[in-house]
Amino acid sequence: MALDKKSTYKKDLIICLIGVLLEFGFGPLVGEFHGVTQVGSNVIGVFLGVILMTVTTSQTFFASVSGILAMIWGGYLTADSAITGWLGSNSVAGVIFIGSLSVALQKSGLMDIFVKKFVSIPAFQHKPKTFLYALLIMDYFVAMFIGFIPMVILAFSMFESIRDMVGYEPKSTTSRFILLGIYSSCMGSFALPFKGVTLTINTMADNTMKTFGLRMSPLHFWITSVAVYVVYLLVYVFLLEPLFKCDLKPLRDLEASKIEAIQKIPDKMNARQHAIFWGFLIGVVYLIICNVVDTKNPFWGKFCFMGGFLGFLCILAILQLFRIDGEPIVNATKSMAEGAMWGTLVIVGCFTYLGNAMAAKDLGVRAFIMDLLKPLFGNMGLIPLCLICCIVVVFATNFCNGLPLVLAAYSGVLPFVCELSLKNGVNASVVAAMINLAANMAFLTYAGTIYASLLLNRPEIDQKWVWTKGIKAVPVYVICLFGVSMILAYILPQTMAV
Repeated sequence: MALDKKSTYKKDLIICLIGVLLEFGFGPLVGEFHGVTQVGSNVIGVFLGVILMTVTTSQTFFASVSGILAMIWGGYLTADSAITGWLGSNSVAGVIFIGSLSVALQKSGLMDIFVKKFVSIPAFQHKPKTFLYALLIMDYFVAMFIGFIPMVILAFSMFESIRDMVGYEPKSTTSRFILLGIYSSCMGSFALPFKGVTLTINTMADNTMKTFGLRMSPLHFWITSVAVYVVYLLVYVFLLEPLFKCDLKPLRDLEASKIEAIQKIPDKMNARQHAIFWGFLIGVVYLIICNVVDTKNPFWGKFCFMGGFLGFLCILAILQLFRIDGEPIVNATKSMAEGAMWGTLVIVGCFTYLGNAMAAKDLGVRAFIMDLLKPLFGNMGLIPLCLICCIVVVFATNFCNGLPLVLAAYSGVLPFVCELSLKNGVNASVVAAMINLAANMAFLTYAGTIYASLLLNRPEIDQKWVWTKGIKAVPVYVICLFGVSMILAYILPQTMAV
């Protein structure tokens, strides 16, 4: 065992050395090429080095720090902008503030009460697949309104309580695949077509489709997103035993009334738990309002001035101010220390910058990726075109931020899809939604999305499991995505431009 650890350590050192050489040497060696600027070339080198280290070693912290330093050295960032842009980003604030309040939820025992009520529902007794599907679907629809970060933190915490009650080992195959299912279900945060990055992508699609006399339908985008995940999560749950080799017997034998650990959990919340619960709920409602209200509305400026995530920080401060039985309702500083997840935050910082750089127009990287993808599609029919597009985007988004890939695919594929739509009535909005949804299956590496670190940085998950076991979920998703999208593309009527 000691020998294995020593050889692994040496391997990591060698790979990290190669990674650093790529980060600092690729750009100067290659220089400008195919419209990619010198800074863009430097960024590609950083991307290659960071990917190599995060995929093949356990040194994700070193990879992320060296990546940030290489982007400063390569001219994409300054030292000041690296610090302010990283620590001041919305994603980092969300992880810290929501994670801190979630720690308070867990420590208070409130999550155990929620789990007891959930597992005690008669319809779930001795029906593990029904139980898990209900859990994942609930996560999906709640994530639409509260966002990915708060939902995944809350859902992971809830599963930890379930796992401990039924006796699953944290690193068991079943625990890992349920965590992956929860991570996938939280992609519901990208289902609403009028929010954030999804709005940007749909706007680009709409501009392209207008030139053909068509319009991007937000309703059809939402229907496609929901239909794909309703089907995929159902298939995923039913494949847990036969394909993923999970053991659902503990959940099948679950009978809440006969499990001593569950019965010891109180049925009602105490005063402290009530205060934390209502505080968290107020934070969630405030976050929803800030996401839904138009920023041009005067109401937004007066009420939503905290933006959303700062609302959770405010609630933490209030909960520490008031006392129950002589003690603060929440020890905010302790909760923030435990909820910050700094290992994850460093990775989030690095890949946020890398994602922005890959999508930046002035560096030429995005245009280069678009030129690489366009010849792949050629002059083929709609069905093979969509299938290849699904596979390419799903695979590539695990090694490169999904946004530039989706935009590149839109540029290369949507014009052809629009032409087919005018000929045979196929719904171009559904195909656009399909391409966007293909970028959601990003968990194989840290590079696919900044959110991947929330899964990959958990102690239960390691790269060996991801690439030998977890990867089985990818073709299942592709099949469900392609099948559901093609059916809807031929059923839903096309939206014409007015």
